[in-house]
Amino acid sequence: MFDEALFCPAKSRRLQTRWCSKIPALVRLPLFSSITGLGYVILYKEKTREYLLHCFDPDTGTLQWQTKLPNGGYGAHAIGNSTIAVPSRFSDITGIDAKTGKISWIHRTDARVRSPLNFSKGKFSFSSGQDIYQLTETGQMIGKTSLAGHFFFGLVKYSDDSMLSLATFTNERGYSELAIISFSDSGKLLWKTDLGAGQIISSETSGFVVHDNHIYCAAGKSIHCIRVLDGIIAWTRPMPDIVGRQIPTLHNNGIYIASTKGHVYCLHTEDGSPKWTFKGSTIATTPVSILGELACVCMDGNLVLLDAETGNQFDFIPTGHSPYSALTFWKDKAYLGGGDPPYHGQLYCFDLIDRQAEPEYSCAVTTLSATEHRDAIHVQLEVSNTPHAISSVFLDASSIPALSESTFQSSSIERSGNCFTFAIPMRRKIVPNIYNVNFSINLSTGESISRSGNISIRPHTRRPNRHIIQKIQPRFQKTPLNSGAAVLQMVQEYHGQPVAKQANIREMLEYIIDRSHYEPFNMWRIALRRLVSSNASSKDELPEYQSSLKK
Repeated sequence: MFDEALFCPAKSRRLQTRWCSKIPALVRLPLFSSITGLGYVILYKEKTREYLLHCFDPDTGTLQWQTKLPNGGYGAHAIGNSTIAVPSRFSDITGIDAKTGKISWIHRTDARVRSPLNFSKGKFSFSSGQDIYQLTETGQMIGKTSLAGHFFFGLVKYSDDSMLSLATFTNERGYSELAIISFSDSGKLLWKTDLGAGQIISSETSGFVVHDNHIYCAAGKSIHCIRVLDGIIAWTRPMPDIVGRQIPTLHNNGIYIASTKGHVYCLHTEDGSPKWTFKGSTIATTPVSILGELACVCMDGNLVLLDAETGNQFDFIPTGHSPYSALTFWKDKAYLGGGDPPYHGQLYCFDLIDRQAEPEYSCAVTTLSATEHRDAIHVQLEVSNTPHAISSVFLDASSIPALSESTFQSSSIERSGNCFTFAIPMRRKIVPNIYNVNFSINLSTGESISRSGNISIRPHTRRPNRHIIQKIQPRFQKTPLNSGAAVLQMVQEYHGQPVAKQANIREMLEYIIDRSHYEPFNMWRIALRRLVSSNASSKDELPEYQSSLKK
């Protein structure tokens, strides 16, 4: 479903910011309904721990309605004819009326959902634990396919008379492996193809592509081409880093895939041979979207536009961070969730303009003396291609957490033509990072437009990218769903504490959660902290259990 929105066939186009709407939340994947003509995006507000389905006008960004969800999940929502199906409560699916925003139904499952939803042939499809479900638009379950010992994830897809899904399972040595599995319409297992070592993906946009009777999927550090008919692997291409987080994209006999190390790869579909590689600095957080001859991906705080044939950078637009979004297309526009989440999100809308044209009110941002121990930093903004004269510009830098004021808005302290300088007061300490800020450009016509830019705060002294804790003795999960217990055993052993049995750790966690009534989003980390601080090795030793005996 969502993968169809990653393509726009319009040729000789580029992007120009139309509007950007500030939203105090993490802004996820924007999708659209051809029936209502409206846009829908899931928001997460960390301060209030709220998940919301946000309905907006695609032309203006104007809010139409918001519906509070009973917590959230991992996986893109899907848009039916009259219903929006949204992951909720981490193991459920909620159906919402596309016109009114009213909750119509909730379908509950027994395990975590790690699956974007698909709407195809008049039904919603998704996976939860060892099950794949099919629901009508009214929430009625019309199909359930199960495979014991497996955990399905990623987008469920159909090819002719077969149903396909990625899955993870534990092999005989206790290691996690990945597979792609095919079922018939009746739920009969047709074939299962092992894809090697790997873990489940918690991503909004995980999945695979089916094209010309072949499946193209990324798993761990490899990309595979598999025959739909019998699951036989046509070719496998080992990759230098992890490429399995995002769905691959196919375009003009090329496979485009983003990696967790900030690389974008293009391979030939025929044999998987490399075509080109683009190297960024940080993790690529979105799948690759295709705009005509351009491949678009988010990394390093920017929406990067690459020449799809050569991999050369054509342009970039500062959009901040997009950990659970992607560039999607609707009619003659493109959309993206970004900003500085989780408190200072942005929903972007872009016009598709002629590729040779210069975008209007294009902004170039330069930071001066931007290190972590400065009392103030200076920001220069240069605005080019201005059809109307600029009266003033205001900078909203409230996304920077170390400002001397909690919300900072300022006009420029100096102006030379269309070059504006701002002074931002700082506390003595700030976390080095790329911060996305917002500029309000006031025109002589009385109109005000918004643009965003990135401010890079550099560390005063260079820090290592990673630090390896030595002498950690590995432990393996004894049974499925005990990986967290195995990690806790390693922590206990490292700190010289008594090592509890995995079964006891699981039992204690479930007991603490049952007694605490924590909200699902926080319960595991809070319960684990409670367990570690108790030094108990079994449920009987928990203070909560002892106090219950006295009642």
